[in-house]
Amino acid sequence: MTATSVPPGPIDVPIDQAESALNRAWLALGDPSRTRTLNLVCVCQTDEELAYAVHAARDVIPGHPGRVIVVKLESPVGDAPVLTRASLLEDVSKPGAYVGESLVLTVRGTAREHVATVVERVLAPGVPVVLWWLGDVPDEPTAFVRLADRSDVVTVDSSQIDLTDLTTLQRYVTPRARPTQSISDIEWLRLRPWQESLARFFDDPATLAGLHRCESLELAFHTPARGDFASAKAALFAGWFAARSRLKTPASIRWAPRENGRALWLSRPDGQPFALTMTVDPRPGLHEGALTRVTLSSAVGDRFELEREGASRVIAWRGACAGAVLPEAVLRIGPPDTPRMLRRLLDRPERDELFLDALAMAAPWFLRGDRR
Repeated sequence: MTATSVPPGPIDVPIDQAESALNRAWLALGDPSRTRTLNLVCVCQTDEELAYAVHAARDVIPGHPGRVIVVKLESPVGDAPVLTRASLLEDVSKPGAYVGESLVLTVRGTAREHVATVVERVLAPGVPVVLWWLGDVPDEPTAFVRLADRSDVVTVDSSQIDLTDLTTLQRYVTPRARPTQSISDIEWLRLRPWQESLARFFDDPATLAGLHRCESLELAFHTPARGDFASAKAALFAGWFAARSRLKTPASIRWAPRENGRALWLSRPDGQPFALTMTVDPRPGLHEGALTRVTLSSAVGDRFELEREGASRVIAWRGACAGAVLPEAVLRIGPPDTPRMLRRLLDRPERDELFLDALAMAAPWFLRGDRR
């Protein structure tokens, strides 16, 4: 829609006047019609996350016109009204074209306990609800669960969460998630080049035999957040590999100390032991917990390895396997562009069974014991 006049700028209103404020803004354009395809509900807890959510939403909404509701959760102490800022969203590539509407809600005090009800009051009717949870999932996830229950699409970003959040997500997914509900992870999309590159080793039957001989997977990563011994993204990669390889988790989970990391003994389908090792590999310039190396090996010399060059987006692909020729190659992975990843998830929302299988496999590894 192209403006015939400039609508009012962002205005602060009581939450029960948010709808009428948006209506007046559209009317100021001289054409009250609008297209809505979704409600994008972005939940954040810091000013940095708030600014990032607003930026990403402005990038996404031109392709998915609708209402963006950014919820900033502040201190749970006290009793305060919900602050609401209403505005229209302009297509950044087409000045003067307004393609969506924005409500920024600041929720604090006891209102946090009822945040799902607060959001319900300002949802655009008749279109799907997409929940994008930025940052950590709270250890007491009442707000997350209630908002997710109301949403058709639930999206998290495991680059922003810690190991305990995996168990929180798994507890939500297992008993509550509807079969038709799309559940996805932005970081999971970023892991795909690593997954596909590892799988590429085994296109040859000779290397597939080498895969069956492997008895160790080592994942190295930049220093994780909050002092965890492993990053959530490394855990999900390991969960994906273990689920696809039909590895089994022991009844008693114990991570044994290793140099710069920890190891967990799993078992292969033939009953033989399989070592999963998490290793901290500091690489200044990388995001917390980013993968730096994946090494799959056997005691008889099979080795399949992906290694990042420094802090770059270039990955060396190399290996050795009896009966196979594996020439070294160099791969380049794309930038960690969150708006682009979010657009992909919105273009084709799906219940990602590979992600859910990886989550189901990895979450129990961190249910008990020291994470540090």
